[in-house]
Amino acid sequence: MNYKLITMKKIIFALTVLLSAPTFAQNDSVVAAQLTPSCSMLDGLTKIEDWKIKSAEIDKIKAQYPTNWMPAYYSGFCAVQMSYFEVNTKLKDVYLDNADKMLAVVKESCPLKDEVYVLTAMIANARLAVDPQNRYKEYGKIFDENLELAKKENENNPHIYLVKGYSVYYTPKMFGGGAKNALEYFNKADEKFKLLTESKVEKPFWGAINTTYMIGECTKK
Repeated sequence: MNYKLITMKKIIFALTVLLSAPTFAQNDSVVAAQLTPSCSMLDGLTKIEDWKIKSAEIDKIKAQYPTNWMPAYYSGFCAVQMSYFEVNTKLKDVYLDNADKMLAVVKESCPLKDEVYVLTAMIANARLAVDPQNRYKEYGKIFDENLELAKKENENNPHIYLVKGYSVYYTPKMFGGGAKNALEYFNKADEKFKLLTESKVEKPFWGAINTTYMIGECTKK
């Protein structure tokens, strides 16, 4: 056995890993800088046309960095939002098919496991919303399980409680939903948003404005 050759291969491999690490970090900073203008005002979008514009902007960046998690994450996020605003039932699932493709990329390289679980839960909830009667058992379970996993990873992630709040808000009262029951989750999300000290695309911060809005809506009823 040629031990010198084996040792040399190990050294080359180690150097490759070390030298590639700064490149990945540099790519993340470059991607984040490009994404920031498109992702800074996501909370203010209320029409599918506006979401389509943002999605197209993000997809251009995603095309440049197809394996980076950040463009994939925000592309998937936009796809979920468009599915809710879309009136054509078949197209809702088309958007969510794309969201699932983006999720696969996010799972490969996103260091924020709690956000991976939240995005998984969001997609499941959007699938459920297309046909609640026939999809609740399958996607309701995926939704609940992934929010629990996200909570175990980072219980201070406000998105966990915001997404849960939306789910409860739009669930019929006879099944434990409605504004009154949703308010506690929106209040919890609000508490967690106040703990955030940064607003960077590298650590998704969407939702604070919508949380405040939903608290207002819940207190009206």
